[in-house]
Formats: sequence, structure tokens, C-alpha cells
Amino acid sequence: MPAVIYAPPEEIGAVPGWGDSDNIKEILDAEADYIERLVEWCRETGTGDLRGEKWRYQVGDGYAVYVIWKLRPLSLIHIPTGDSWGIPEVVRRGLSASLVREDVERSRKIAEFFAR
Repeated sequence: MPAVIYAPPEEIGAVPGWGDSDNIKEILDAEADYIERLVEWCRETGTGDLRGEKWRYQVGDGYAVYVIWKLRPLSLIHIPTGDSWGIPEVVRRGLSASLVREDVERSRKIAEFFAR
């Protein structure tokens, strides 16, 4: 079964936009706060041991970024900040929980290595 992609829930609030301020730091701080609220919402309402983890896929000059909501069926919530890239349909159709798990674990290990 292909991954199911959702828009962020309305109770998280509006997505911060580049028109909200002229100060780049304010915009980035607002985006970080928005993403943290979305991650927390996924941890509280989602299922599976990876709920609330971020998953990203390189697209163009950036990344399509999602938060894992549920593992069965694989359900992701798109993070529509920055350039708001999304994954191609062909990727969504072939995406599985095991592939996402491998990628999240690899990202954790890389972050841990560079933190030392």
C-alpha cells in the first residue's frame, strides 16, 4: 500500500509565510515553532515507534519534508515551510514503512556521529 500524505491539521495553526515579516530570523523562528507543534501533535495522536520523526527526500535544490504520523498504514504529514517541496507521485507509491525506518535510523546515526 502506498504512503498516504496529509496536509497539517488545522489545530496546529497557520503555516508561517515569508510575507509575515521582513526579518529572516523571525520567519525561521516561526517556522521552527510551527514544525515543533506539528511534531508534538504527531507524537500525541500518531501510532508506531517512529511517530513524530521527520523524514525528508531530496527534491530540486532542497528537500520535501514530512513528519511520520502513523506506520500502519504509512501516513505522513507534509511540512509546507520553506520551498514546500513535495515528493513525486512515483516515490509516494513505492514508499514503505521499512524504507522510512531505514532512512530515519541512518539519519540518527549520522547526526550522532557528527555530534561527537
